[in-house]
Amino acid sequence: MAIALWNFTQQPSTYSSQIPQQQATVTIQSFQFKPAEVTIKTGGTVTFINKDSAPHTATPKGDRKFTDTDRLIKNQSKTVIFKQSGTYNYFCAIHPSMKGKVVVTK
Repeated sequence: MAIALWNFTQQPSTYSSQIPQQQATVTIQSFQFKPAEVTIKTGGTVTFINKDSAPHTATPKGDRKFTDTDRLIKNQSKTVIFKQSGTYNYFCAIHPSMKGKVVVTK
């Protein structure tokens, strides 16, 4: 009698940031926002944490505005509340090639 053994290892989902949640964290590292896109529920928060030695910001871009993080130095963080649904694009005002997105659902 043969017994089949299955090795199930939990792999991190590339879609985990797309499931609406009340809180999300965006790490700023290697001159990137990680993850580049998060999805939260209306009234939820996003905490931006700078892990780079260079300063960075999360600054709103476009029609949808939120409270800017201002300049974050290494290991500094700021939590932002998103009160209305919509898509919020942002970038680093110091390094404009760095871009991210917060999607807020009802």
